[in-house]
Amino acid sequence: MSSPEWRENKCDTVVEIEMASRKGNAGGRQEDQFEVVAAIRGCKYFVVEQGASYSLVEDWLCSRPRRGDIGYGDVSSYGIKEVTLNGSRCSVYVDDWLLGKSRALDKLADKCQ
Repeated sequence: MSSPEWRENKCDTVVEIEMASRKGNAGGRQEDQFEVVAAIRGCKYFVVEQGASYSLVEDWLCSRPRRGDIGYGDVSSYGIKEVTLNGSRCSVYVDDWLLGKSRALDKLADKCQ
């Protein structure tokens, strides 16, 4: 599915979320796979989709992710998490989880002001 499902002007950037088909399992368990669905240049926060919900995540010790990046690790609860993102192990902080798409993007916009 390549057509954008949601678009909003926030933080002087247009953020588009696309629901991408899940790619093959590159070393992680399929149920722990997540996809970066929104990231704003210059902001350390980003939104990931895991399963049927979205999480607001803060980049701690990772290279800045981009929309479409695939990672592995459980980001469905609060706190510091060790994940694999783009093939590298790193730490992220899950700020909020179990969010709907609109709420996740609103929170991202608030953090990136």
